[in-house]
Amino acid sequence: MPSWLGNSKQSANQRNRELNTSTRDDDSFGKIEGAAHAIEPFDFINGLFEANQDTFGKSTNIADAGLDMKSIEDSLNGFSESAKTIIKGLTALGHVHPFIGVAVGAFALVIALDVTRRDNDRKALAVKVQMQELMKVFFELRHVPSPSEGPDGLTVAERLKELVELIANDIKSCGSACDAYLKKGFLAKTVKSTIYENKLSKFATTFMQHRSALELALKVHTSLGIDSANDKLNVLGSQLQDVDQKLDMLLLFRKLDTPRERDILKFIEAHGGPKACILDEGLLEELVMKSGESLSRFPGREGGRRSNGLPELKKRLLKEFQEDIDEALSRNMVLFERKLDMQSKQLTDLVHDEADYIISAVLSGAHDRITDLDLQTIWKDMGWKGSVKARHFVLALHDYYSDQLSSADSPQMSHTSSLPSPDTPKGRSSFMNISKKQQDDRWALAYINAAYVQPILEAVDDDGTGFISIKEVNTFVAERPENWSLPHWIAYWAAGWQSSMSHYKEKIYELVQTMFQVLEYILPSNRRAVDEYLFHPSFWRIELLLRSTRSVGSKVLADPDLSKMTEVYERYEEERLDDNLHGVAYELDTPATVSLITGAGRIERYIFPLIYLLLRRHLKVMRLACRHVVDMEEFVTLNESLVSILLAVDYRIENLEAIFKQTNYDVQARLGNFAFGIFQLSYGDIKRKPSDNSFATWTDPSGQSNTTLTLTKADARSLAAGIPKDILKYGIQDGYSVAEYYGFDRRSYVNSEYTQIEGTWTGHYRRQLGEEWVSCILRISIRLASQPKIVGKGEDF
Repeated sequence: MPSWLGNSKQSANQRNRELNTSTRDDDSFGKIEGAAHAIEPFDFINGLFEANQDTFGKSTNIADAGLDMKSIEDSLNGFSESAKTIIKGLTALGHVHPFIGVAVGAFALVIALDVTRRDNDRKALAVKVQMQELMKVFFELRHVPSPSEGPDGLTVAERLKELVELIANDIKSCGSACDAYLKKGFLAKTVKSTIYENKLSKFATTFMQHRSALELALKVHTSLGIDSANDKLNVLGSQLQDVDQKLDMLLLFRKLDTPRERDILKFIEAHGGPKACILDEGLLEELVMKSGESLSRFPGREGGRRSNGLPELKKRLLKEFQEDIDEALSRNMVLFERKLDMQSKQLTDLVHDEADYIISAVLSGAHDRITDLDLQTIWKDMGWKGSVKARHFVLALHDYYSDQLSSADSPQMSHTSSLPSPDTPKGRSSFMNISKKQQDDRWALAYINAAYVQPILEAVDDDGTGFISIKEVNTFVAERPENWSLPHWIAYWAAGWQSSMSHYKEKIYELVQTMFQVLEYILPSNRRAVDEYLFHPSFWRIELLLRSTRSVGSKVLADPDLSKMTEVYERYEEERLDDNLHGVAYELDTPATVSLITGAGRIERYIFPLIYLLLRRHLKVMRLACRHVVDMEEFVTLNESLVSILLAVDYRIENLEAIFKQTNYDVQARLGNFAFGIFQLSYGDIKRKPSDNSFATWTDPSGQSNTTLTLTKADARSLAAGIPKDILKYGIQDGYSVAEYYGFDRRSYVNSEYTQIEGTWTGHYRRQLGEEWVSCILRISIRLASQPKIVGKGEDF
């Protein structure tokens, strides 16, 4: 993990290896459909099967006690590639037997969500290997025509429908369980290792049971008579009862323990178990040291304004230990299903686009595969093959359009195709369309020149390697809004994008300043949680991004054509991102979820609008905290979403660092010239310097600081009244009855004979909860109603 979130034992080499899994791959799942359609499905499936005998030809129980460690490691290390091959074949098989689609789709989506995950655990991976072994059984259907009836008159679809649906549901449940497990910190997973491993082992056993049932059902359909099938079914129950003994996943998990895990587990066992180690602060401190994690490594709590040290860690670990795993998995399933839905939509679009690309690649030469006519002409005239140096590409664009401008009799010299953006929903495309009558390219050509080489280069060369491929060119063109000419699209990335970034900078600064104004009126019960939220490291990391990014010049802002197009595209992208965020209830639990929200493309394109939309949502939660008691975990979740974005930023910086070092660049200086400097201050050994913080000193473009705007208590409560309470993940916690706390303590006690008693009192006390003593803060307000009657109201937390 990055230093700003705590200590990390992960090596740079390991991070770089993992990073390779998050880059866009030419062999993505999108090619599946095109390949399957190219030839007759059965021929394709059989050909794929024969060509990948190592993947399909053998069935392996990774938990078999007799399996050597090398074979286990080979199965784990080869999982990603073998899964792609299996999904490719299963997708083709689904054209012949559509009823398997629900299981194939669930498997493909769960695997696709893992492609961008950097923190895959080998135990979770072992369970997915068993899931994959189950899916391989479906290839026996390549011998079964569709439709075909078995000895009992049932079609294969009728026979397997219920089982396939059950398999699909269990795959999704397993994917969610692995997702929840992987999001836990090392200590949290270790103290509950027995519980988590039992749950994972149960899924592995379930997949083996499904595999046996599927194999039997296929045998019944293809070769055995009814009597023989009944004999098989009679012994099936006893076979399944023995699965736990044959499939010793728990023994496999012990083989997969890392040296650190073995050391921690031995320590816990030697000192009375997890709960004893958590309750004893001496043992807990030693446990933390052995784990290699800092005291601040728990979600949402990293390095806040004040460190609660071991007592806070103890409290959170105990809560983690006592949490019901079934309830936790049930809560996670809600978010996981939302992510699956989003992944499904993205894969559907990718399948369609890649299919067209593959077919055109088969039928044409290099330049013919480019979809835009202008770029096709440039590529052909320059004699380029599969890829070209990015700088050469941009300069060739400049020369081409300069020649077009000097020779054109009309400003309407560019091809204006109706190629739609793959992400443009039909219902919202109207405001993206610019009438062809308005397609005057002359203003746009002013931005296609040497002065704007760098931002244009970055826009097309999405992976930052310095080379532009045909696929990158087609991706760049395909993302162009409907009816925008190519010069307009290039002009947006040359200068309009910086204008948009500057706009979002101002909006983010304004939001943060508003948050600190609202802070004054937060209910006492919520104050600690809001303080920790606002003083979390994620905020100074955001400030570094804002301060590091160069604002756009006044000349660009004065261009009405560019400003209009920038505003249109900015509005569209903001709506798209907001819709996606709404789909996951604005909860970004991992960097992989961030990728789902943004879609394909470099993270710098989306950082500022994403942060703006999240902070806008978070401000609403803060406003509710002025009127209602909110669960402390609410703000922990908000911080986790910001952390996920910033981790995606860190991964991008690591990738850029590896690329820039290959060309012997000064990385710090090179980042200052990349994406208008957005990453420069976030690179290297970054440290918090409050004196440099620009949140308090920022002023809007007119020179007026937003801190001069006043917000009253009545304003804060009025604004909160209009915000729906269902935006809270954990709901309203007004059982504490403190929403009217200040209203109760509103008397003036000056010149009162009772002033020594009346008023608000604060203090500390300790109470016992089970075997543990807990320190609490107490706040009470006392009023003398009529002598000698005393009334009061209070709270503790």
